[in-house]
Amino acid sequence: MLEGSRFAEARRRLDEVAHRERAEPDLAADNAARAWLHSGPTQRAVVLLHGLTNSPQQYALLGEPHFEDGHSVIAPRFPYHGYSDRMTNALENLTLDDLLTSSLEAVSIAALLAPRVAVMGVSVGGTIAAWLALKVSVEHVIAVAPFFGIIYAPAAVSDGLAAAFMRLANTYVWWDPLHQIDQLPKHAYPRFSTLALARALGLSAGFEATAPGEEHARCLTLVLNSSDPIVNNGLASQRAHAKERGDFKVDDVVIEGLPHLHDIIEPTLPRAPTEKVYPVLRRLVNGVRPELLDPIEHPPLEE
Repeated sequence: MLEGSRFAEARRRLDEVAHRERAEPDLAADNAARAWLHSGPTQRAVVLLHGLTNSPQQYALLGEPHFEDGHSVIAPRFPYHGYSDRMTNALENLTLDDLLTSSLEAVSIAALLAPRVAVMGVSVGGTIAAWLALKVSVEHVIAVAPFFGIIYAPAAVSDGLAAAFMRLANTYVWWDPLHQIDQLPKHAYPRFSTLALARALGLSAGFEATAPGEEHARCLTLVLNSSDPIVNNGLASQRAHAKERGDFKVDDVVIEGLPHLHDIIEPTLPRAPTEKVYPVLRRLVNGVRPELLDPIEHPPLEE
C-alpha cells in the first residue's frame, strides 16, 4: 500500500473510532480518544496508553511535545473509561480482552501512519505496553510505573491476591479514601473495581508465562519512580528482564527524588513531576538510549 493510501486508511480508521465513541451517550467528549496528526505520514508514530480509571486526557500535555518532535501520536481510550459519571459502575464489565483489543487496534493504526512505532503506557497501561513488547513488532516500548504487582508483596502474594479478587464479588474501592469523590484528576474515576483490577493484574502472571513471539519490540524500557507508593518495581524489573535475549533489550530507567506518586504522567495532580519526567520520556521516544540520558537523579520535590 502506498504511503498516501496508508495514511488515508489510518485517518479512516480513526474516524471509525471517533464515530463509535460518539455513539456512547455516557462518554464525556473531552475524554474520548485523541490523535495528533500531521498532513501526511511521519517516520515515527507514538501510541499512548492511559492507566486504569483514567482517560486519554492523561496525555493532554504529553501528546503535543511528541507531535512537535515530528511524530504521529495516538492516545486510545480503554472501554468503559471516560464516562461523565465518575461514580459509574461500568468498570466492572472491563475484561482483559477489552484492554488488549483496544491497544492492538491503536498499534495497527499507528503502523499505517509511520514505519516505526513506539508504545508508551503508564500503570496498567504500562503492563499492557510491556505485553505488546512480546507480541508485536514495534520499535520501542516504554512502560512507565507498570503495574506488575503490589509494593512489598512477593510475586506469589500479588498473583494470589489478583486470583482471589477474581473469585470474590466485585466491590469498588476509593483510590484516595481521604478525598474520595473529590480526588483529582476530574477526568478519571475516583474508585476502582476490584474485578477490573484483578483482570488487569492477571496480565502480570501471564507475562511471566508468555514466551516472546517471533515478532516483538526491539527494546523495552521500564521507567520507574523509586518512591512509587503502589507498585512493586522489583517485580516489574524481574519479569521484564527474564524475557531479555540477544535481539530483545530490556532497560530500567529509575528516577530518584520524585514525590510519592504512582502516576508520574498525570499533569493535574498536586506535585505532578512532569517537568522532571516528560523530558526523559520525550528523549526515550526519540530514540535516545537510556545510558545516554542526562542525569535523572533530582533533589526531592517539596511535599
